[in-house]
Amino acid sequence: MATAVISHPPAQVQVVPRSPVARTVNAILAMAQPDGAIPDRLDGTIVNADSNFLYLLTGLAEQAAQDPSLWATVEKGLRWLSLRHWGQTDPLPGAFPDSLPLVGPGLPMGSPPTAAVGATAARFVALVAALPHPPADLVQAARSVWAGLLTWNWVEGQGMRNAWQRNADGTWQPREVWYAADQADYATGRKGALVLGFAPCPEVPWQRFSPSRLALDAQGAPMPLSGPEEGAALAILAFDGPKSWRSGLLRRLHQVELRSPGFILPLTARAYLGEVPARRRLLAHLQRNPLPLDREQPDSPVYTPVAGFVLRLFAAPAAKRGQ
Repeated sequence: MATAVISHPPAQVQVVPRSPVARTVNAILAMAQPDGAIPDRLDGTIVNADSNFLYLLTGLAEQAAQDPSLWATVEKGLRWLSLRHWGQTDPLPGAFPDSLPLVGPGLPMGSPPTAAVGATAARFVALVAALPHPPADLVQAARSVWAGLLTWNWVEGQGMRNAWQRNADGTWQPREVWYAADQADYATGRKGALVLGFAPCPEVPWQRFSPSRLALDAQGAPMPLSGPEEGAALAILAFDGPKSWRSGLLRRLHQVELRSPGFILPLTARAYLGEVPARRRLLAHLQRNPLPLDREQPDSPVYTPVAGFVLRLFAAPAAKRGQ
């Protein structure tokens, strides 16, 4: 394993809490391990289940526009991931393992284990491209991840399939499910791939999806989404989906609130789409909880990707939020 070379100044762990957002950044940095990993939940032992770490790093990267010292944390986290993506001797070369242990060998911990989890691994490419001075080793890792996604997950005319998973006999097979949120992740990575000069970079077939068609089965028929899965998909699409979907997404987010009130991630998405009362509720929540909880209830768990979306919200200018 090569010695990591960080091309940015070390992050300042002791951030002066100037605002609720600064307190959130401070709390996240306090969770960071010396090797760069940050667990998916407070006191957790798993990293990057469903690409959670990448969602968190995306929030930190967008906050780095205001605090450049955060680039060191982003780069260190990307290098931790790059040392664990699959090489030529692994089952799916270039694939991105899911649910990695915080310490120990970089083996997927899911049940069943999954790799190249949808297009979410494309966010690795986007983050490498966003670094002020992308190091050569991370650019090479991003090239491998991009090639792996196009090899294993991309299907012409259909977009990005959700994942590959391991069977009981040790063989791997694709999970033939198609999520609009995966396409948004891929579209984000595609922008980074273009910046880095990677090719090919096929475009997303957005015509297959809509705010009322967020998931498709192997035959292309709509599949229902509900609960936290629906809220997470809507949040991803609010931030990174087609702008023409915004009114439809906001209507569906209100339906989520009626069915399952108090989840922070859909609330963050509503605030991003310009809803002022949602933004005020979220700020009040952050005043009480430096790390945003999963829900507004005091005993809710802390999941770090929720913080990633919150950091993105407060890093974005009003015009970008759709206000």
